[in-house]
Amino acid sequence: MGSKTEDLFSMIDSLPIDLKTTLVDKLLTSIQPIQKEVDKEWIKAAEERTAR
Repeated sequence: MGSKTEDLFSMIDSLPIDLKTTLVDKLLTSIQPIQKEVDKEWIKAAEERTAR
């Protein structure tokens, strides 16, 4: 890894936990964007299963 990457990791290590979790959320969303329709289907399936 390059020096800039190591600097970035060092900066991340020094962040408070709430900012780290925000960063993780943004990174994960950038990798796999939120799919609201898929989420709605999962919620519907979960509600149907718990209603049984």
